[in-house]
Amino acid sequence: MNANLNMTTYRNNAYRTSEDIRREYLQNARRREMIALLKRTLAKPSVRKAIVTAKAIIAIACAVALFSVLGSIEAGTTTALSGVIYAVVIAAVECLCFIPTTDILK
Repeated sequence: MNANLNMTTYRNNAYRTSEDIRREYLQNARRREMIALLKRTLAKPSVRKAIVTAKAIIAIACAVALFSVLGSIEAGTTTALSGVIYAVVIAAVECLCFIPTTDILK
């Protein structure tokens, strides 16, 4: 027996049929094509501008929402604990706006 043969790999691949290999190949090919399609789509300038615009709108909406939560806490319509929870959720959504879009194509 080959000393370099990994037994777990051998056991996993020992009873594979050609149909299993074909399915796995097609699945990997579809995955590669989907990633290539997404990269081509995101490389278009109009899509990039739409993403940047959406990120700006969401950031402004989060800032307004944060001030409205603070105002509702001051007005007494929201408790301090729920206001803190709302603020944390709003801050988490706003943090998503700071993810750079230039790294998507790499």
